[in-house]
Amino acid sequence: MGDEIFFSQYLKEGDCCVDVGANMGALAIHAGTLVGPVGRVIAIEAHPRIAGFLRRNIALNGLSNIETVSVAVGEHAGHVKFTNIRSDDQNAVVDDNHGTIPMKRLDDIVPFDVQVDLLKIDVEGYELKVLQGSERVLATTQVVYFEAWEQHYRKLDYSTPDVTAYLSARGFEVLLRDHEGILASVPPDWHADECVNLVALRR
Repeated sequence: MGDEIFFSQYLKEGDCCVDVGANMGALAIHAGTLVGPVGRVIAIEAHPRIAGFLRRNIALNGLSNIETVSVAVGEHAGHVKFTNIRSDDQNAVVDDNHGTIPMKRLDDIVPFDVQVDLLKIDVEGYELKVLQGSERVLATTQVVYFEAWEQHYRKLDYSTPDVTAYLSARGFEVLLRDHEGILASVPPDWHADECVNLVALRR
C-alpha cells in the first residue's frame, strides 16, 4: 500500500498535516488536496535547494493551504552540518565537513493552537531526534507516520526499539502495515532490518 493511499485513509477535509522531510512535495501536495481549503499542511524541507523545488511545485498546483519551512528539525534549536547530495531524497544531518543549516524543534515550528492530525517524518535516520523535539506537538497528534530503518538509525547510535518505546511512552501504539495495508502491532524488541514506514496511532 503506497504512501498516498495511507494519507487518503487518514486525512479528511479540515485536518492538519505536518510533513517533516517534505522533499519536493509529492505527499505534501497530496495532503493539501485531501484537507481542502479549510485544512492546513506544514511542509518542512531542510535542504535549501530542494525547498525551492518544493515551493515551486506547490505554486504550480495552485495550493494556498500549504506553508513551507526550510530548516532541519531536531531535538534542539541551533545549526547542523547537512549533506548536499544531488539525489534529492538522500540528504541528511552529518558530523563531517559539510554546509551548515539552521535547525529548530518541531515544537518551535508548529503554532500552539494547531492540533496535528497526521505527522509524517522521513529524515534519513534523524527520526528519533525529530520526535525528541516534538513533546508539545506529540501531546495532541493523532497519527505519526515515519520511516524506520536500522541502517540509518545505527549511524546515530540508536535502534527501532528506542523509537517505538519513545512513542509508546507518549500514548501511541506503533504498527506495521503489510502489503495489503493491514496493521499489526510492532513488538517492543522488533528491528526494522529493511526500510519501512511505521504507523503510530493514538491509543
